[in-house]
Amino acid sequence: MNERPATQRLFFALLPDATLHERLIKLCSDLAINGAPVAPGNLHLTLVFLGATDAATRLDIERACGNVCAAAFTLTLDQIGYWPKPRIVWLGSTATPPELSALVAGLNAIAARSGFSVDTRPYAPHITLARKARALKGRPVAPLQWEARGFSLMESQSTPQGVRYIELRRWELTPPAQPDHCPTPTTRRDSP
Repeated sequence: MNERPATQRLFFALLPDATLHERLIKLCSDLAINGAPVAPGNLHLTLVFLGATDAATRLDIERACGNVCAAAFTLTLDQIGYWPKPRIVWLGSTATPPELSALVAGLNAIAARSGFSVDTRPYAPHITLARKARALKGRPVAPLQWEARGFSLMESQSTPQGVRYIELRRWELTPPAQPDHCPTPTTRRDSP
């Protein structure tokens, strides 16, 4: 009997620090979005979606990420948007920093070498704020600054209470003052 190996649903993301996280929660409350708000613990910015990943492939991806040398950057979140077909309200940026584009390109290259199909559309950084929502028309937003200092490998887990995102591993981005420094991974939890 052939059994399929266990897989995890994985993606790369930026996670907000505590200050930005609180500001995002306040923004969601202030906007009074008519829809299902994203759980506060799930607020993130997806870099690259991988999907179902077996343990051996995950290990290869983590090893490859140990060689990623990408610079830290600041992302300005300054626009509210709405996608009508999935009915999603999002917070995004009118300008993508070149360091963010380079990080996404590097992670897409790792994903492609590991056999994943990668999105070929231009990268548009955004945070999903609510699903099953109605459009927010003409809502200005005070810009929020995201000081991105690391990226994470995340797992999407389905639970009876809904989807939950778990940080599995994090890599630090190169401080701007140290261009020759490459990130060292840190483990957030032990799992295969």
